[in-house]
Amino acid sequence: MLYWIEILLHFFRANKGERLGTKKVTAMDEHRQKRNLIPLKKALAKGGFGKTKAYELIDQEKIIAYRMGGRTMVDANSIDEYHLTLSRILPCGDKQTPHRRTKPRR
Repeated sequence: MLYWIEILLHFFRANKGERLGTKKVTAMDEHRQKRNLIPLKKALAKGGFGKTKAYELIDQEKIIAYRMGGRTMVDANSIDEYHLTLSRILPCGDKQTPHRRTKPRR
């Protein structure tokens, strides 16, 4: 009899934890717990861009921002993710993306 009670308890804990008063953690909950919010002013320094560019990136959903009272708070991890999406500048020998515009000399 005790064996069957243990099996039932294991089943409820593994599959229906909310019935026992425990909440299953979803991926969205995990993201909410790991927010690394910094004020906009610090985000500008971390990102290396100005306020106008920051709000453009927020509108384009390339970085994540929240309102906390009257302050704009930026998720610092989203700035790092944005930096990872930037393309690399290739050396001048490669004609696909030169690092500067070459002007003819006079």
